[in-house]
Amino acid sequence: MAMAMITSLSPATSSFSKFIEIKKCILEGFTSIKHLKHVHAALFRFGLHQDSYLLNLVLKASFNFDQTNYTRFIFHQAKDPNVFLWNTMIQGLVSTDCFLDATQFYASMRTQGFWPNNFTFPFVLKACSRLLDFHLGIRIHALVIKLGFDRDVFIKTSLLYLYSKCGYLDYARKVFDDIPDKNVISWTAMISGYIDVERYREAVDLFRKLIDMGLRPDSFSVVRVLSACAHLGDLNSGEWIDRCITQFGLSRNVFVATALVDMYAKCGNMEKARYAFDGVPVKDIITWSTMIQGYASNGLPKEALDLFFQMQKEKLAPDRYSMVGVLSACARLGALELGDWASKLMDIEEFLSNPVLGTALIDMYAKCGSMTQAWEIFKRMKEKDVVVWNAAISGLAMNGHVKPAFGLFGQMEKSGILPNANTFMGLLCGCTHVGLVNDGRRYFDSMNRVFSLTPTIEHYGCMVDLLARAGLLGDARQLIKNMPMEANCIVWGALLGGCRLHKDTQLAEYVLKKLIELEPWNSGNYVLLSNIYSASHKWDAAAKIRSIMNERGIQKVPGYSWIEVNGTVHEFLVGDKSHPMSEMIYKKLGGLAKELKAAGYIPTTDYVLFDIEEEEKSISLVATMYTRLFPKSSGHLFTWAGNGKRGPTQPTEAEYQKLISAKHKHSAGSGEATAMPMEALRPSLAVPTISFGINNSHKSLPHLASLNTKIRFPIAVQNHFNLSLSNYCISSSKTEIATLASFVSSSTAKGNYWVVLMAKPPEGFTSKPQIIDYYVNTLGTVLGSEKDAQMCIYDASCDTHFGFCCHIDEQASRELSRVPGVLSVELDKNFESENKDYGGNNLQNSTSASETTSIRTKKLFITGLSFYTSEKTLRSHFEGFGELVEVKIIMDKISKRSKGYAFVEYTTEEAASAALKEMNGKIINGWMIVVDVAKTKPQNFSGSRPRATVQRE
Repeated sequence: MAMAMITSLSPATSSFSKFIEIKKCILEGFTSIKHLKHVHAALFRFGLHQDSYLLNLVLKASFNFDQTNYTRFIFHQAKDPNVFLWNTMIQGLVSTDCFLDATQFYASMRTQGFWPNNFTFPFVLKACSRLLDFHLGIRIHALVIKLGFDRDVFIKTSLLYLYSKCGYLDYARKVFDDIPDKNVISWTAMISGYIDVERYREAVDLFRKLIDMGLRPDSFSVVRVLSACAHLGDLNSGEWIDRCITQFGLSRNVFVATALVDMYAKCGNMEKARYAFDGVPVKDIITWSTMIQGYASNGLPKEALDLFFQMQKEKLAPDRYSMVGVLSACARLGALELGDWASKLMDIEEFLSNPVLGTALIDMYAKCGSMTQAWEIFKRMKEKDVVVWNAAISGLAMNGHVKPAFGLFGQMEKSGILPNANTFMGLLCGCTHVGLVNDGRRYFDSMNRVFSLTPTIEHYGCMVDLLARAGLLGDARQLIKNMPMEANCIVWGALLGGCRLHKDTQLAEYVLKKLIELEPWNSGNYVLLSNIYSASHKWDAAAKIRSIMNERGIQKVPGYSWIEVNGTVHEFLVGDKSHPMSEMIYKKLGGLAKELKAAGYIPTTDYVLFDIEEEEKSISLVATMYTRLFPKSSGHLFTWAGNGKRGPTQPTEAEYQKLISAKHKHSAGSGEATAMPMEALRPSLAVPTISFGINNSHKSLPHLASLNTKIRFPIAVQNHFNLSLSNYCISSSKTEIATLASFVSSSTAKGNYWVVLMAKPPEGFTSKPQIIDYYVNTLGTVLGSEKDAQMCIYDASCDTHFGFCCHIDEQASRELSRVPGVLSVELDKNFESENKDYGGNNLQNSTSASETTSIRTKKLFITGLSFYTSEKTLRSHFEGFGELVEVKIIMDKISKRSKGYAFVEYTTEEAASAALKEMNGKIINGWMIVVDVAKTKPQNFSGSRPRATVQRE
């Protein structure tokens, strides 16, 4: 209507009437930018386009349509803009998140001689905070003091927010303390500053002072301080804040209630979390998600799924947070089918584009034993952060594919992703799973030495477990003594498990005393010690432990198992007969026991809990054994023993050997693929042989276990983790496909180790990297891939005599002998030794020309360096041979990362000669280096490397 009045105005109408009608139209609001432009045109029509008041109203309205270009046009039409127009522009740009533009307008305002006022400073300071422009903020703070606005509470609060966002908490606290009349916003800004830098205790204490001052907190401050309590696990402070919420009438606020649920869940009190959840009158998806995640993270997966189904009945579509909680619950239950169904409630693209969702899905598949599906998701992830890599590495490790997990860790390094503490948790757990003590020690040591990560108590726990399982009980105990923190029950429990495994009752008694001090209520400690005595036939001591349990009223927690069949999870206690199909189940178990005994299986019951009969022990082991042998026959079985250890007793190696034939018969009789080798059958013992999916896979038989010890040169070191991730050589409807690298069936493992003598390389192949490249190219013509050739070569000679050692089959060796430049191909009879014979000379005992005479240079060239090796680390390895002039690692100009090579210069030729002799082939930060004499004219590494012209006959 007002717009119609403006249209009907004539030039004869008084200016005051025009002013009033246009103002009325502006205040009524605009429906579109086109509507606003009509009013702006009316200002020009009636000569009011220079009226500062009306222009100010139009400017404010134009920001509502996110048309900053048009707003700038309006502003620049003003011939003499005043400070109010400048303030409106700065405020509008800040409100539309154009923070850099706001600071630029502020600079123009000062250039044109305008002084900012108390309306200017809060907004320009907010822009500085969002941009983290600390230096501009400092200059504005000085101007605030100069102009006498340093007592203004809003400006001081803005300065407080600036300093806290930029990380200067001490400055922020000084500003806060100088505010004479602090309002809730000032208190909240200071509390948020502490929380942002993880100083949660100061944030909670400051909130207490806020309440003591008689101020009423707003919902934002309450939500923030509840998050601080959640991070601290401070349940007492959380309960006090809960009472304050009721007192101030904020309990019906959905944001406050959701934060309260989250706080109780993260503090482990799910009863109060559920009470707070039920008290929310109108729950949004965030409230439901918080509660579901709370159940899942507190070990209550069934409750999490029940609540999810209840949410489904409310017709609420799951968001990413509820989906993460559901997938975590399914992972804990081993409910593969249910997790697969839940994941289909969201578009797969959401999982692939969101690292949090993708990680949850990878973790669920891995923990449910479907590593193939987990790997498929990992491959398709569009954005892989460190958490995604960790999920894949841990998944491979927990499923027994430990060497491939190591390979994936190498690829993670090459991708430029820095590992964190959780990465090494996965690697160490994998080492524990298969007993790789040396690898575990290497990764544990590299945490601090290479990656500057401080091991936590969890990492120490993994190492103690690894050493204890391997029988190195003394080393495990010494590690506990050397820990920088007090050992907890998990660490001592790991050592106790090793004592049980190796029947060291004396050490076990000592450990048990420690455990009882830490958790005297835990029946598992007593049960485990009793089992040790029973296995050692110390029946009186075992009975004494049982009597102590009775005297103290300690009841053994019953063990239970659960299995998912057709999407339904069934739970069983030990000896449980409450299931409606228990009669059929026990009948089937009895039949399986007879079949296994007929196959030669004799159960070992020494380590089974003492309070069940011998026949029951046998049935328990039979059920577990059958499930491990035939995991796809009926469902996904997971067991949880009451003593806190995952699963019943691990069957021995001998028991598995006796069952190999049964597995073979089962596979042949059911129409499945032929039996997989021992490594695939028992992941916990696996040292997997790898197939890289090449065309001539029958020729290439690289072995990760040997690669770790046999590789002698940097090309293979840098590439032996660069596996072919897209090809699999085993696939069937019932056999789980090994991921990252496929297990080669036992029938193909026919490779031998060969010494290949070579003629002198062609002209142009002078340096060691070039000669090795020539060897790789020669072998690659036979294998069909240079990458696979790199993986098969485990030794090389590049000095007086030329040749290399490789692992290939006989057919490939015959083809190799016919390649031009190859003098002979003989079996490596000295494979286990480092001494290789190339041309009748022992490389380790003979000396090359470069070793017998002093080199005529003081400068060495190093290749094969890890990207994370620093000049300081390199200097520490080379300074023992003489005085150093310079250690320089060559850096990439764009990425600022190491290119993997360096120059080392000494003051004398003798020092350089000694370093060349001793350091060539040494391992630095897990990478083998090559040391050579630096050329007078540096090589050009940017171009393509020379290739040998080797052709097949």
